[in-house]
Amino acid sequence: MSRAAFWWAYLDVFIIVFIIDFFINLTDLKNVTSGMAYFVELFLSLIVFILGIGVITATCRRLHDTNKSAWWFWLHLIPFAGSIALLVLCAMPTINTDNRFGQPDVAFLNKLE
Repeated sequence: MSRAAFWWAYLDVFIIVFIIDFFINLTDLKNVTSGMAYFVELFLSLIVFILGIGVITATCRRLHDTNKSAWWFWLHLIPFAGSIALLVLCAMPTINTDNRFGQPDVAFLNKLE
């Protein structure tokens, strides 16, 4: 996954989660006790959960493209500094040659040049 593809996908997820959070706060679902409100909040939480899985897999693929192990993702558990370190690792350039995780998508990389 190239840097551009990773960051665009990350931006898409951020915007979707922002809209969902805005919708929940706008409709004040947190203070409503009806069954429909619980269903809507559960549905929106499920969407955020699925998007979270996508972010995790995209981050692992991005780390593999920089020839780093996906275990580096666990840096997120270190407050503040871990997230910054992972941000720096994801911003590193893609290794254009074979690495221990396989060959990069050469056709995609050639389009970028």
